[in-house]
Amino acid sequence: MTNPTRFSFFPAPAEGETAYSWIARYHLMSGHASFRANTMALLGVLHGRASNEFPSFLPQLSVAADMPLSTIIHHMTPYRFYATFLPEKLCQMLNAGLSTGQTRNLQSTIGTVSNRMTPGQQMYSCRHCIKEDIDEYGFPFWHLLHQLTGVVSCSRHHELLHAVPRIQSQAMLPKSFIERPSNAMEDRYVTLIQDMHTQQNNMLSKQQCLLTYRRRLYEMKILTPQQRIRFQQLRELIGSRLKGVEVGVGAFDHLKQQLSNAQFPECLFYQAHGNHHPLKHLVLIDALFESWHEFTVEVNKIYMPLEAQPVVISERKQSIELSHKAQALLRSGGSLRAVSKEVGVSVSTLKILAQRAGIKIDCRPSKVFTGIERAIWRLLMLGEKTSDIAFKFGISVGSVEKVLSKHPELVILRKQIWFYQRRKFHRSAILTHMVHNPTVTRKLIGLALGASYIWLYKHDKEWLYVHLPPEIPRSKRFQIKGGR
Repeated sequence: MTNPTRFSFFPAPAEGETAYSWIARYHLMSGHASFRANTMALLGVLHGRASNEFPSFLPQLSVAADMPLSTIIHHMTPYRFYATFLPEKLCQMLNAGLSTGQTRNLQSTIGTVSNRMTPGQQMYSCRHCIKEDIDEYGFPFWHLLHQLTGVVSCSRHHELLHAVPRIQSQAMLPKSFIERPSNAMEDRYVTLIQDMHTQQNNMLSKQQCLLTYRRRLYEMKILTPQQRIRFQQLRELIGSRLKGVEVGVGAFDHLKQQLSNAQFPECLFYQAHGNHHPLKHLVLIDALFESWHEFTVEVNKIYMPLEAQPVVISERKQSIELSHKAQALLRSGGSLRAVSKEVGVSVSTLKILAQRAGIKIDCRPSKVFTGIERAIWRLLMLGEKTSDIAFKFGISVGSVEKVLSKHPELVILRKQIWFYQRRKFHRSAILTHMVHNPTVTRKLIGLALGASYIWLYKHDKEWLYVHLPPEIPRSKRFQIKGGR
């Protein structure tokens, strides 16, 4: 560990300040020439981005600033935001990673990557908070609450937060920018998140949460006497509230998409063993309870089990009917796999319901004989799509994929074939464009054929630069742009 005496001073942290903001203020006050080569080097950190959600320099920072490491973790990182809904084992792993500086895989460990709700590449600030911080402390700083996923506005000043990119090797503090006023629903979610982060100090077990949700669903008549959740009704309730958040704001777009695909809130109940992002719980809590305080009061109650009636599986299956949309698709010749994906019913269930409705199903053969298998192998070796091969032989795509699974070397070969096909296509697009436009420049080619230009830049850069028009000398670029 770097000798902490090399720090001649260290500023006191502001209330609610992030660890990155703290070290950035030190750098600006110290007068060091380079944030990476000087300030971060004193902490023994030579790689990685200092402004990450889970920074790796906390142990060194604790020694340099003479502050308990646990205080930094709990009050200057989003540890408590995630710990509320995480199981104890993962909380210990999260705390251990922050305590040792091993933070590279923490987002994957706690499930934010699989939830597709990472904090992203931006930091957020409120211009009114900046002014107040300068008046009170004499400097602006990054607020931890503003960086929590789902916090899109300042609940005190009712304005959207301003986003700036996280820069890898630069110490920066927030600057004032004007954003549009926030609406009531955006402020409501922000208040709920902030209340959870500041008031909840104990971890909630999944069993506690699910039991509390079900009790409230029962009271709202969204839970049947057999303890089955009426998910369509619940999705409509959540959707009516999410409509208040405008498109493109925070992580709410992803939740709206999952809601429309019937993936949320089902995942909270059917995938209870998974690690779900706190925002998923909070959106459901907002729909069912008035506030975070009311939710915690309900959690702490001792509930008697709900009165349940036995569920007769055969009767439930018989009550399901084939929708008019599914019937129309099947009668028009749609495949079972395609129709099941469209209407959200499993293939086996769809087949049974179709037979009940008297719809003739064209079940393609699943068994592949030796002669046909050899022909399929040849087409697979040539790189043809499995769906096209299945259509040629009148069999299912799964049958073709079974043949492919017997020859794993074909998977590598097919990827190479597709790579060369794409390379040929993009090369031809660039050359053809240059033939038809003899005076075209590199910049205009990139604008006209962005997809081909980017693909070749990533996978075939040497060929691209050899065949592109010559680079315009720097001395002539200003003249071409029409400068004075």
